[in-house]
Amino acid sequence: MSRSFIRSAGRLARRCRTGCNVPTPPFWKASAARRKRSEMGSSSPSLMKRALYRCSAYGLRGGGQLFGRFFPRARTVSSYLVGLIDQGRYAEVDALVGHAARKLLHRVSSGVSTRRRAPVDAININATTQRLDADGRIVPKKAWIYPSDDADRLASVVIPCFNYGLYLEEAITSVRAQTIGSCEIIIVDDGSTDPATRAVLDRLQDDPTLRVIRQANQGLPSARNNGIAIARGEYVCCLDADDLIEPTYLECAIAVLSSDRAAGFAYSHVRMFGDVSETWETRDFDIQQALVANHISVSAVFRRDDWHEAGGYSADMRGGFEDWEFWIRLSTLGRRGRVIAHPLFLHRRHGRTMTHDAKDRQEELHARIRSLNSDVFEDAAFRRRIGRIAPPVRDDVDDFAKLSNAVRRNDKPGLLVVVPWLRRGGAEVLMVSILRGCLADWNIVVVTTEADPQQMTENFKAVTDEIFHLHGTIDAEHRIAFMRHLVLSRAVTHVLSSGSGWFLSILPDLKSGRSADMRVANILHNEMPDSVFRAALAAGSALDRHVAVSHRVAEALRAGGLSDSQISEIANGVDPGPLGDAAAARTAVRRSYGLAPSGKVFVWIGRFAPEKRPESFVEIVSALSGMDNHRAFMVGEGPLEARTDAAIAARGLDKRITRLGHRDHEDVARLLAAADLLILTSTVEGMPLIVLEALATGCPVAATDVGDISRVVQHGWNGILVDPGTPVALADAIPEFLAAFGGDAQREALRERFSEGPYTLAAMQAAYVGMLKSL
Repeated sequence: MSRSFIRSAGRLARRCRTGCNVPTPPFWKASAARRKRSEMGSSSPSLMKRALYRCSAYGLRGGGQLFGRFFPRARTVSSYLVGLIDQGRYAEVDALVGHAARKLLHRVSSGVSTRRRAPVDAININATTQRLDADGRIVPKKAWIYPSDDADRLASVVIPCFNYGLYLEEAITSVRAQTIGSCEIIIVDDGSTDPATRAVLDRLQDDPTLRVIRQANQGLPSARNNGIAIARGEYVCCLDADDLIEPTYLECAIAVLSSDRAAGFAYSHVRMFGDVSETWETRDFDIQQALVANHISVSAVFRRDDWHEAGGYSADMRGGFEDWEFWIRLSTLGRRGRVIAHPLFLHRRHGRTMTHDAKDRQEELHARIRSLNSDVFEDAAFRRRIGRIAPPVRDDVDDFAKLSNAVRRNDKPGLLVVVPWLRRGGAEVLMVSILRGCLADWNIVVVTTEADPQQMTENFKAVTDEIFHLHGTIDAEHRIAFMRHLVLSRAVTHVLSSGSGWFLSILPDLKSGRSADMRVANILHNEMPDSVFRAALAAGSALDRHVAVSHRVAEALRAGGLSDSQISEIANGVDPGPLGDAAAARTAVRRSYGLAPSGKVFVWIGRFAPEKRPESFVEIVSALSGMDNHRAFMVGEGPLEARTDAAIAARGLDKRITRLGHRDHEDVARLLAAADLLILTSTVEGMPLIVLEALATGCPVAATDVGDISRVVQHGWNGILVDPGTPVALADAIPEFLAAFGGDAQREALRERFSEGPYTLAAMQAAYVGMLKSL
């Protein structure tokens, strides 16, 4: 290959990288013409092309999981590309892949190593008072900081509306539900022609809590600009009239911008609803990626003075992608974009919208973005400078002071609830039940401290809208300060924690100063001497009460040096009402599962995790293969699902064992009512809720003798207990137990025994409320 060809290829790659118009090489012209002919008359890819994209998505998912363990960036990039494919944003996928290919070609053709450049010095900038000028130098800017005459609100939400009266009031309601009290709402009617929308706007115009602008149709960029022009908030969020935001969205976004002084816009993952139900995992702003695809949600929060410095949204982008162009321009001020890795922004998908029109004109609009920001596209050195932006050296300023003052006040004292995660598990179900009993006395705020998909977030919304996931929202060095913000802004008097070793370790620091009178109780679910148990003992006087859910846990705490006055033993409880209703319908439930009246049904319910030993259940069912006409069901999910499936297949039990995945509480109650035996194979437990639920439906229990199970399961009468070291021994005892079991009459006796007493939900809730009030 000649040197002249390599130099030409290198020049072509460099020009492609900078977004310049490049003539199509002759050997590409024919294929380009064919592509153009094939796409004429249709604005969307062919069925075959869509199928190829979908296949690529499966490959990316698998590759991201496989290589993501060793290369986290690979997982991030693959999940982002999968998100674009799921949304049908194929042009952006092509652009990103093409960009990466051109970048590689440039490096190879010019003889440059593909290794990363050596680290360069960061450019420390305070986005509150500084910006970059056109030459990339740090200069001061006029700042509108709350509270002041220029910004007498912390936040302004601008909602443009063109014929979306059907959704407008729902969007307004979501803003009014924000935890931020110092917030104004500005509605901009962009010349709506729909009579129903105009009627809604006429009514809203009389609402003194809203500011409504009526104007002739000027397009979305101008509507946003006109709303921001009269805004009084330090921070601005532009919310489309058909979208929604979760109650903590503004507070979390402003917390990010307050703690990362180099950040200029903050946004979250996007949960789509309506015609589509999926999540778009946005990511931190990257100027190189932004040249070819938009990876920022439309309703990012930014400073009003930065909007002024950047010149607002461009009216030239009236056809769409005005937000994409604005984020690029905002970054040239020296602004980082930060993602909140949780879906706090809700994007409604309904029919054909402006987004679809913009996608149909993607190449035209992208060319317009290039022309409006040619300096960024053409100046690689300037882009590298933007990539080096970092916050200033830390000072003693309280990052969250003004945020704390702006939070909406509640008449009730605050109860701060701290857990590691909101995953599907017994501890989380128990916590929701406990908190339902606390609603009358406290305003509840929930905080998670560990990375997790947080699948039970929706369940916790039954007790509070104020749910904060520290991981993925607040950088580690600012988390203690953010916890102080939550304590002070919610007037927290009590804390209830469970399972978070990190929280217990920072508790002495958190309780210093203004929070010294805060009372803290921590729930322990088992006696295992793990990091959480050790952290609870190490917390010392900062922890006011240790709650043991079982007698064995209480004994372990006493062995650790705690006195009886420091320990509250509170038994777990369940609501017998729905469980009894399910039990009454046992025959109908069994029929719905296709179960024979005389057949035996075994169920295993729990998390597919090492301590639950799901594979032992498979061994038990295999050992019972000599029993006639029996079925087995497994409910739950977790890291051992694949291994359990392999064990089922290896023993040829595919037709005997049915895995049901996750099931809601009602389905679990119905399954327990249908079952002849609940089987537990755990190595460690406290007082499992599932055991209490089974007994409340009249279902006997076969379990390893761990935790306090022996307090409610009497061997030979309502269940079987074996040594935890030999769970498969249950298989030897099950046939004899079932043969002696008294059938429906004994099931009814079991149910009545657990319909009242210390293991009911009401008793447990009363005990927790009483314990907290006694501190």
